Amino acid sequence: MGSDRPLAILVAWILGLSLLGAWTAYRMPVSSDLTLFLPQAASTQEYVLLDQLHEGVGNRIHFAAVSGADAAARAKASRTLRSRLEASQHFLRVANGTEPFQGPERDFLLRHRYLLSPEVRPARFEPESLTASLRQRLDELRAPTSLVTKDLLARDPTGELLAILKRLENPSNPQRSRGVWVSRGGEQALLLLWTRAPGTALEAQQSAQEALQKAFQEVPGSDRLRLEVTGPGVFGVEARDRIRREASRLTLLGTLGVGVLLLFLFRSARILLLTALPLATGVLAGAWAVWLSFGAVHGITLAFGITLLGVALDYPLHLLTQVAGSTPARSALSRVWPTLRLGVLTTVAAYAILATTEFRGLVQLGIFAATGLATAAATTRWALPPVCPAEKRREWPRLALGRWLRPSWVLGTVLLAAAAASVPISIWSMPEALERDLRALSPVPEAQMERFQELREQLGMPDYRHFLIVTGESRQKALEKAEDLSGSLASLVEEGRIEAYRSPVAVLPSVATQRQRQRSLPSRQRLAANLEGATRDLPFREGLFQPFLEDVHRARDQAPVRLPDLEGTFLFYRAASLLTSLPRGHSALIPLKGTEGSDPLEAAAGVTGPEVLPLELGPATDRLVYRFMGAGMSRLGIGLLVLVLVLAVGLRSSRRLLGVVTPVVLALMTTLGLLLTFGEQLTLFHVLALLLVFGIGVDYTLFFERPGPDAAYRERTLHGLVACAGSTLLVFGLLATSDIPVLHQLGLTVFLGALASFLTALTFARRLSGSAAPQGEPLIPRARS
Repeated sequence: MGSDRPLAILVAWILGLSLLGAWTAYRMPVSSDLTLFLPQAASTQEYVLLDQLHEGVGNRIHFAAVSGADAAARAKASRTLRSRLEASQHFLRVANGTEPFQGPERDFLLRHRYLLSPEVRPARFEPESLTASLRQRLDELRAPTSLVTKDLLARDPTGELLAILKRLENPSNPQRSRGVWVSRGGEQALLLLWTRAPGTALEAQQSAQEALQKAFQEVPGSDRLRLEVTGPGVFGVEARDRIRREASRLTLLGTLGVGVLLLFLFRSARILLLTALPLATGVLAGAWAVWLSFGAVHGITLAFGITLLGVALDYPLHLLTQVAGSTPARSALSRVWPTLRLGVLTTVAAYAILATTEFRGLVQLGIFAATGLATAAATTRWALPPVCPAEKRREWPRLALGRWLRPSWVLGTVLLAAAAASVPISIWSMPEALERDLRALSPVPEAQMERFQELREQLGMPDYRHFLIVTGESRQKALEKAEDLSGSLASLVEEGRIEAYRSPVAVLPSVATQRQRQRSLPSRQRLAANLEGATRDLPFREGLFQPFLEDVHRARDQAPVRLPDLEGTFLFYRAASLLTSLPRGHSALIPLKGTEGSDPLEAAAGVTGPEVLPLELGPATDRLVYRFMGAGMSRLGIGLLVLVLVLAVGLRSSRRLLGVVTPVVLALMTTLGLLLTFGEQLTLFHVLALLLVFGIGVDYTLFFERPGPDAAYRERTLHGLVACAGSTLLVFGLLATSDIPVLHQLGLTVFLGALASFLTALTFARRLSGSAAPQGEPLIPRARS
């Protein structure tokens, strides 16, 4: 019965992990919002910048291109897609060059046109102006592509709806053919889509893209057509899926590689299973800790979890290498645990420091790593020994590692020279080597970004990178100040100093402006008299404009339009994306587009002031990333200091502390020098990886520095260290080959650092702590002179 208990525990452990892992992989939400790895705003400009990166003007945009077949088929497909997608719950608006607004947005604008139209003023309703408007409507009715219908003419003879639509449309219209937008050569029909969900809501974005593909497949003749879709939401979904695929691929290759390595070193399938259990438990624990804390796990955090494979694997290996011959698991644990515990504490402490920062991305990484590593160590300590069989165990294969792995003055000289050379290299290269571009972290291929920009240009969508931030103590005050700027900005456009600008007041005027427009509306009796004089010589039947009279009369008492009134429509997105609630007050954002080769902020310098702040997207983002890098570097320094303090308490000897820390510092210096020599642009993830290298190096050095009771024990310890180093180098070497920037940066840094750590620990640890220890012989015997 007793012999069945370890097997029962083992089966229950494996089954529980399998079920929980499968359920977690299916249900756990994964995000890819890179703003998670930016610091909190330190100024109004940074606050608005972060809001734009997360919920900005281009966040929901998708560009679609239909190619293949002939022009008529492409135009028909464009119109069919628009009608089907606008009825979908996934899209706020679909534009393809036909009638600009339909459905709820058009109805809303028509009902509130006298509050929203920029043309409403008292003279607009005088007989002379009414006559001119009516003649213009007659001319528009005769045009084949006119938006004016007889019903619209009866309700809106002054053309207020058309004036609003004109302000909402893109200033530069794309090329048209057969009534729809087409590419410059005419080979593709183009569509512009806005999703209801922001680009960072990946599940909703994926559903929208699936709805788009389904609608396209239902288009008659779709088998002869091809649909291409691009945009931030597409990039986010593809990045998430790509990270998942790459993580799965690397995990599979890493598992197979580590499995082959361990089979070679231990000749036992049991060792594979027993080492995998603490690791898998740690990864699941880390993922759940982040999921419960944040409601989702970032793809970068998930990818970072793969690195636990190269670290948490060390814990069971150190134990299991000592479980051989007649040595029971609990006895082996009592020998190895004090050293292993100190190595675990230092590594977990390093990542726990990240969880105390104000940066959400670092907090996720810190929680994931600290929880995962602590769980892997805890299961190694308390859960692994009971499942190790009690019968006599055979010794691991003898590889005579002690004969080959000896300190060498040649190797020591090379390592010292490499560490020394890294100092001037770092001083010389570091200022230029820090990566300031947030896009460097993105896994989106450059070709896809170029195609996105190409379709943007063909659709005439301005790539706004320059903004004016208008601040006020309330939203209405910010809107009023934005309205005050409109005249100056319009003059800059007329003078050719800027090409275009957008303002939230084009969609949502201030309440004060709406009230002023209401006061411009005449009474029903006066309007009827003015209309009678205006239509006297025009071919309109009597009573045709009765809806016009009723709408004007109703508008005189309408409640002003506020932002919540627009919810559920594309108009809400257009306005809300340019309005930001600040910690103190509100802001209205005005994007500017410069003329060829000009700086629009420089042109608009005359309209800025204490309540109108300039913002240039690129440099502002670079400064944020640079500040984040600085914060990461400072945390690295704090982390290293805490690790040294933990080691000092654990070792209780300044000489042993020096013997443990010095090889690790040499390894870190060598790693940094190699990264800079290879031309790496250092990002936050290189810094995080250096923290991981320190933990790995401490683990190696502690075991190299620790003496053993007998030669067999020391040989098994060395065997375990080689297995740990080999698995770490294998896993992180695979990561270094990834074309996903974050995985490559983590992999390359830890691969170089683990190799340097092993060599420095082998060469210097015992020499710096003494040639012998009272407890026994050193792990690596000295070469005889």
